[in-house]
Amino acid sequence: MGQQHRDEVGEKTEMANDEIRYSAVWRPSTEGEIQVYGWTYADYRKKYDELWKQGWRLKSLQPFVLSGDQVRYTAVWRQSTEGEIQLYDVPYETFRAKYDELWKQGWRLKLIQPYVVGGQVRYTAVWQPSTEGETQVYGWTYADFRKKYDELWKQGWRLKALQPFVLPGDQVRYTAVWRPSTDGEIQMYDVSYETYRAKYDELWKQGWRLKLLQPYVVGGHTRYTAVWRPASTGEFQLYGATYEQYRKRYDELWQQGWRLQSLTAMVNRSDVVARKALEAYERTGGVTSKLGLPTGAVSVTAGTGRWQMTGGHITAGASGDPEIIIDQHLRIWFLGFQCWGESSELSGSDEPYFIVSWGGLGRSATQMFKFSDVDKNDVRSTPAVVTDFQPVVTSALHVAVMENDEGSPSEARKKVDAAMQKAAAAAAQGAAIYDMASAAAPGSGLTPAAAIAGMVVGGPIGSLIAGGLVEGLGLADDYVGEHGETLFAKGYAQPPVQGMVPGTNEPYTHKFWIDGKGEGKYDVFLRAEIVNQPRPWVE
Repeated sequence: MGQQHRDEVGEKTEMANDEIRYSAVWRPSTEGEIQVYGWTYADYRKKYDELWKQGWRLKSLQPFVLSGDQVRYTAVWRQSTEGEIQLYDVPYETFRAKYDELWKQGWRLKLIQPYVVGGQVRYTAVWQPSTEGETQVYGWTYADFRKKYDELWKQGWRLKALQPFVLPGDQVRYTAVWRPSTDGEIQMYDVSYETYRAKYDELWKQGWRLKLLQPYVVGGHTRYTAVWRPASTGEFQLYGATYEQYRKRYDELWQQGWRLQSLTAMVNRSDVVARKALEAYERTGGVTSKLGLPTGAVSVTAGTGRWQMTGGHITAGASGDPEIIIDQHLRIWFLGFQCWGESSELSGSDEPYFIVSWGGLGRSATQMFKFSDVDKNDVRSTPAVVTDFQPVVTSALHVAVMENDEGSPSEARKKVDAAMQKAAAAAAQGAAIYDMASAAAPGSGLTPAAAIAGMVVGGPIGSLIAGGLVEGLGLADDYVGEHGETLFAKGYAQPPVQGMVPGTNEPYTHKFWIDGKGEGKYDVFLRAEIVNQPRPWVE
């Protein structure tokens, strides 16, 4: 059944910073076959020279580019003694000069692969002895290529090779080779897997089989260009598989009498940068991070991924350390109050104190503000920061008003603080079950910030606000009343200003009405604000 060759050294090297994905098509055959995967040019060349002497010629040659512009080669050989000339990793001018020279000597293209190294297009090509006609275009836009295709179709030319490649800025270009033929041919260009697969299944039933298949990555998403020919032969395919998945399938099909028709190795840096962004996010604390929550998937452009958060972003490439930036944070102010009614107790002026709490995902803060000699209609404005540098996430803002009678204000504050900490910890625990790895994947369509907001509102913090945080804590006769609201329940915009604290220029975003009946009545003024202050995240 022929020979096989397997070596994983190149694969292990590739996986350091890049995710290599294999797509393959098999046809029924028992011919011999040898392959290498992800080898350096030096190792590949040594193997090529060794196999040449033993009567093996290239069936497939797929160079691809790793991070750091390292070119690697995946190749498949079949048994043959025909002539063969190759050219590796050269600019167009060098390739063209060689092409023109070999054309005159009776050589025609067998394999051609353009790719981009350092922003420049490079070519690797293989020629075989032939004198048939040949027409080519190199690095054309789809519109120009399509116009040429339609022109040549009418003149009796069909595709022999079609190689789309991606320039910096996610610009797809086409290199193509035609030969004289009047065979039927159907093509599909630059489509998603779902669109390609639907077309494949449709054409399979109509008696069409793959002639050419080329996957590539644009904007973090795998795209497919394919050409079909009329046929009814059997066919197996595998798409976007890891080396281990591909190798397992290869070995199964080898024993059943199937051999490779085509093999493409694609560097999917999108998976790599998404994974690195996720690792960086988890390092900052995940759902409890000061970055906040992801607003969508990792977006990849030209090999660089950006993961936007409610309070910052992570930028990651296939190599190097990710950059973690906190773009904005939450600041909570206690601005003061207005007394609309005193306690009914015969004790003269009231001595209220206000326990202001904020609680998010695994984070909370509680401050106490004490006042004396408070009478009806008094306005006290003493702006003070309750908490600062907190993540912009769905969270709770709560105020308890107490009267300094029998209990201990410091003990009351401790109990309220402990209750808010407990609720925040429970909220973080619930949010942690969210599948953030799936959400990070480019094109996932998931929005963790929105999903987790729903968990928070319907979870411990929402229940705490609805049921009352303080009333059941056993704070004797000091309890006047409480009120709480959810911040960012339906979005992460700057909280709007609702008015000014009476007699001041202090804008407030929240006014909590607390009616303690006979214990006092108060408007409490607060400001929740998003502060835009970009800064690197520091461990």
